Amino acid sequence: MYRTTLQFLRDKRFQFPFRLRSLTTATTQIQTQAVFEEKQNINWDKAKPFESIPGPKPLPVIGNAWRLVNWDGKKFNQEMRSKYGDIVYIKHMAPGWHLLYLYNVKDIEFVFRNEGLYPIRFNFESMSYYRHVMRKDVFGQTYGLMNGQGEEWGNTRAIANSILMQSRSTNNYIPLVNDIADEFLEYVKQLKSRDLLGLMPHNFMDDINKFVFESVTAIAVNHRMRCFSSNASPKAMDAIKHILDMFYLTLPMDILSTGKIHRTLNTPLWKRYIGNHEFFTNLILEMFDNAKRKMDEDPNYQFKPDHEKTVFEKLVEKDKKFAVVMTLDMIIAGVETTSLVSGSTLYYISKNVRAQRKLRHELLSLLPSKHTPVTAELLDEAKYLRACIKESMRLAPVAHCTARWTPKDMVIGGYRVPAGTEINLPHMYLSNVAEHYTNPKEYLPERWLRGWVGQKCPADRSVKEEVVNPFVTLPFGFGPRACVGKRIANLELEIFIAKMVRNFVLEWPHKDMKFVQKMLYGIGDPLRLKLKDVTY
Repeated sequence: MYRTTLQFLRDKRFQFPFRLRSLTTATTQIQTQAVFEEKQNINWDKAKPFESIPGPKPLPVIGNAWRLVNWDGKKFNQEMRSKYGDIVYIKHMAPGWHLLYLYNVKDIEFVFRNEGLYPIRFNFESMSYYRHVMRKDVFGQTYGLMNGQGEEWGNTRAIANSILMQSRSTNNYIPLVNDIADEFLEYVKQLKSRDLLGLMPHNFMDDINKFVFESVTAIAVNHRMRCFSSNASPKAMDAIKHILDMFYLTLPMDILSTGKIHRTLNTPLWKRYIGNHEFFTNLILEMFDNAKRKMDEDPNYQFKPDHEKTVFEKLVEKDKKFAVVMTLDMIIAGVETTSLVSGSTLYYISKNVRAQRKLRHELLSLLPSKHTPVTAELLDEAKYLRACIKESMRLAPVAHCTARWTPKDMVIGGYRVPAGTEINLPHMYLSNVAEHYTNPKEYLPERWLRGWVGQKCPADRSVKEEVVNPFVTLPFGFGPRACVGKRIANLELEIFIAKMVRNFVLEWPHKDMKFVQKMLYGIGDPLRLKLKDVTY
């Protein structure tokens, strides 16, 4: 029963970075899973064959690739589900790329709970080629979390969890991010003074990117870029452009499986893609070496207790190549994603006066003065602040779905699904339908507070609370491969939104924001917020 998975792991199209010993371990794990499967999947023989799963027929030559033109995830998933039901198989979404979509949240939960110790997802093959062929001098055979698989990935993840997923370590960065947020506020005040109406400029999202980039690099490599200084380094500004372009080019290079064609033909797009990686790798190496030198020159470092050490210091103590890969992955994965959530949250708050007033009321009790520093204790009490951010991620998650490969033969939705099948779990669509949420199109942070029943939080606890399956909305994923930077991202988001709403009344004097799906999902129009000073 586990033979299909072994064939999948060895398939040339999916060159996972397993060493032979890891594949042997994977074999043992899959054998164990096969026994479990035989006990649990007792309906395998009664299930319908995989080939009978409904779905759109591919066209000659182009398959279903035409559906990716002007892609709209919500519209696409609505069409697929209404036509074919809760389980849909789409052949040739791109050359050789077949997808199984699940719309029943119980099936989604089943997949997550059976993904195993080392969940499998697609490889960023073009990134892997750059790192482990073109720049083997820097990366060697260290794959990190974005491209790692199997036992080696599991070992890396265990180390990363011990460094990035501990609240005590993350809370050490609250004063640092607080200071960066204060610098950002001073910069925003300058922008506001330049416009008679107090409107933010067309490129305000670039400034939010600066805030996130400044925060992530300060945490990851103990380095301040001073993005909001009048003499900010040109490299800092260029780095953000390269990160955003890198994300944009990930779609043709990796998601659509056309990267090998670009690489073989050495197309201008491939050269641009490699140029982004080269610039960013060299910049991080420069910051890395400076931070390492300062660490080595610190006579008190050897006496520093472990809980006071920075993320960078803990990574370096493991291995330099490991530290470089983890640093790059943290920054690449953490800048545009966090920026898009920050922008969408500001937009939704500016559009919803009631929610903004309630949030400011909470913040006034926690931050009596505009200059009151944010603390861990304060963030623990900011329940409505967290609810506002969660509601933004429900309405506009940066990723429209989560992808997984089945590690074993499974019965899903009454069908036999073989090991090695790629499954898309469309959380953005499911998070925006009335099947799961009351008034799903409305921005209602209250739905994340205890006692929510659809329109209000009643004092009468006898009224049944609205309960939503937690697997409907998973902005940070679930299980062993959930986002390892979740705590850092939330820290940045909470401090950023708290500071902005405590200092400014946000207004949106424009037509409704257009949201677009590129590599990531987010606001598509200029974020021209109108700001007024809070005078108390």
